[in-house]
Amino acid sequence: MAMLLAFKLFRKNRVRTCILLVSVAVMSFLSALIFSLGVSVIASAERDGIRSQGTSAQYRLTDSTERQREALSSSGLAESVGVKTLAGEAQANGGRSYPLVYADREEWEQHRRTAFDRCYGSYPQGAGEIATSKSVLKSLGYGRADIGMSVELHTAGGAQEFVLSGYFEDSMDAGAAEKNNIYVSEPYLETAGKAAPLEATLYFNFKRSALERDMRLVGNFFDMPHSDASKIIKIKEIMGIGDGQSLSPVVPPYGNGPASGWLYLIFILPVLACGVVFVYNAMHLSMVREIRQFGLFRAIGMSTGQLTRVYAAHGAIIAALGGALGILACRLSAGYVIPQILRPLNVMEGSVQAWLSPTLCVVAAAMSLATVVVAIMVTLRKASKIGIADCAKYSVRGAARKRARAAATPCSADASGPRGMVTIGDIARKNISSGIGTTLPSIVILVIGIVLFNVVSAVTANMDAGKYADYALGGADILVQDTYYEASYLRDTAVTAQNVESIRNIPGVANLSLISEMDVQMKYSPALEAYMERFESKYGEVYEKAEYMESKLVGASASHFDGLAERDRRRIDFEDYGRGQVFLAGSDSDIPLDGTELEVRPQIGGMLVTLKIDHTIPVDQINVGEQPLPYVYMDPSALDALGEPIVREIRVALGGGADYASVLSEVRDIVPSVPEISVKDRLSEEKAFAGSRDTLRQAGFFAVFLLIAIGMISVANTMIFAIHSRRFELAAMHSLGMTMGQGMRLVALEGLCYGCVCGALVLAGGLASGSAAVKLLSEEAEYMDVSLPLAPLLTAVALVACLFVSVPIVVFRSYYEQPIAALLRAE
Repeated sequence: MAMLLAFKLFRKNRVRTCILLVSVAVMSFLSALIFSLGVSVIASAERDGIRSQGTSAQYRLTDSTERQREALSSSGLAESVGVKTLAGEAQANGGRSYPLVYADREEWEQHRRTAFDRCYGSYPQGAGEIATSKSVLKSLGYGRADIGMSVELHTAGGAQEFVLSGYFEDSMDAGAAEKNNIYVSEPYLETAGKAAPLEATLYFNFKRSALERDMRLVGNFFDMPHSDASKIIKIKEIMGIGDGQSLSPVVPPYGNGPASGWLYLIFILPVLACGVVFVYNAMHLSMVREIRQFGLFRAIGMSTGQLTRVYAAHGAIIAALGGALGILACRLSAGYVIPQILRPLNVMEGSVQAWLSPTLCVVAAAMSLATVVVAIMVTLRKASKIGIADCAKYSVRGAARKRARAAATPCSADASGPRGMVTIGDIARKNISSGIGTTLPSIVILVIGIVLFNVVSAVTANMDAGKYADYALGGADILVQDTYYEASYLRDTAVTAQNVESIRNIPGVANLSLISEMDVQMKYSPALEAYMERFESKYGEVYEKAEYMESKLVGASASHFDGLAERDRRRIDFEDYGRGQVFLAGSDSDIPLDGTELEVRPQIGGMLVTLKIDHTIPVDQINVGEQPLPYVYMDPSALDALGEPIVREIRVALGGGADYASVLSEVRDIVPSVPEISVKDRLSEEKAFAGSRDTLRQAGFFAVFLLIAIGMISVANTMIFAIHSRRFELAAMHSLGMTMGQGMRLVALEGLCYGCVCGALVLAGGLASGSAAVKLLSEEAEYMDVSLPLAPLLTAVALVACLFVSVPIVVFRSYYEQPIAALLRAE
């Protein structure tokens, strides 16, 4: 019986039902898309990690055995298990080494192949076949890749000709792990294994349910790492890992959650809240119009519980159909919308993944269902407190009866009139006071949407890619950075003085500045005591004082100090500094070291050197954190004379007419190709920053425009309901001689008042939030010259006023043109 009555209610008023279905569908679509967008960020980031690492496996076991592999495969804990074996090395003509690697079928198909853009040909089968990337072939001197072509490699057995059975395109960063592998066949591996024992590395992924995968992605987005500790313990017990073996993650299995995760949540929560209010308001307004029906049902003996079941079934039908429509719309559009929003963030084409999981869809549909149920329960609770007789009178006609009595008094055509006459202004004021509670939620939705629109406009309008590139590259066109922590003499692959000189001699290079450093031991002296005491009292850290303490000498070209305050620059003779005659100290500005003599010597070997500090550089002006002992700055050539410093940065400025691509290519060829040495260029930085800005703009504007649309629909729905509930009043006023012009002025005045309230809230919220965003960005983003754009805010206020005035006029005209008898009969 309850379901039958629910279906009849569903079909009773098709217009009202359509509005409710659209409301629920919009909320379900919005919720599912927002959830999917956030999780897709991490799914895409994981894809980037797989591509840069060269394998989709998450864990590896070094020096594994066949028994351990079989134990892991049969344990039921692993989803995929593969083995990679190092079969030797191949030398290029320039002396560079490339690993010869054999990957078994599982490793190649499940872990390796999925990490590359496109694969051509097949995995090597014969002893004389290989497969590798196009970039490796290029570095070997082969300009193109053709299946079946001959490739010469210098192995331990001498020069050998191989046949290219397959190749793949990779867009990974230069020097990324697994990038330079040359894959060989199993027959070649067997031949290589006869000469020396080979180490096999086992790679695997844990088996995970769809729900676990979703929860890990969500947790990762908000930087809440999960642990596989219990599974790792079981794996170690099953495989019996012994001494000399290492079980470790290939890449951090959960990645690093983006710092913007919680900011994303803060931005999105108002959008979701407004969606909930939108559905609740639409459902509540619809249920209020059913209060007379409640009375009729109660009059024929239905209990409150029976009524609850009927209307709960009615709401469930609407929630199910509307939720299904919203999820379907998200399913159809997410594959296009999400990549369009995220693609500018991904340098690697094809890394974007639109992640729309059943779990997220269920959560979105549950939110819609819960909102509908709450709206029904609240309305039923109110209706249960109304007597049966009052319910029967509580209809469009009954609710308007009091206003109709007031309208029976002749009204003035103006907002003010003779004494004793009810004016349009009086009627409008009464209608506003009685309807503000219903209209306010819709106004709040619209205000939040416009305020967020202003914040997005304020942020994106001031994101200049050129200024960011200047900030990121220190004003250079090309920046080489070495992020190794070890000193240069502990490594074979560091930027050397010869590399620097080769870059300096590239045609088109106009200027080159350096930052180098050398670890030294600084002799403790009374001159440093005050500095150390100041540091310890400020940071609460105590350092044991010794005769010699660790510090650094930094070689920095004069251009490195362009950011110093003018008063500090005037006190430094940079011409003498460039000749190595002036030494600077990065120090706490409260403890100047001007004129102090510091004795230093390299940690390994070297003579004791006395350096006289000419001037103290405040560390807050050169982006260097305070340290227990000051760093000493000098010209790079002066530091070279003291030992072998490690080159940390090379800033390359190009001259006019320089071939940008050619210079960049030569710089990449000169510096060592290892992951810790990066080469950044202005065009790439500008492109990446512009992509991030466009992503923020697209995602932000998509969300706020959708929110503004929801607000406008909600406002229109509320105002249509308000006029519909006054049909009896309008009919009575019409019969008493109210003209169309008077009626239009009445509803326009009411709408204008609502518009003024909304406009005031928009201006207040927009200016407050925009100013807060500008202040925050001005403090945190040094490269942004932020200002608050007022034009979008004022334009929004004007559009809001038009909306609140035009909708009531249009709806009023449609009712005014109907016969009075029809208005009096209709509910």
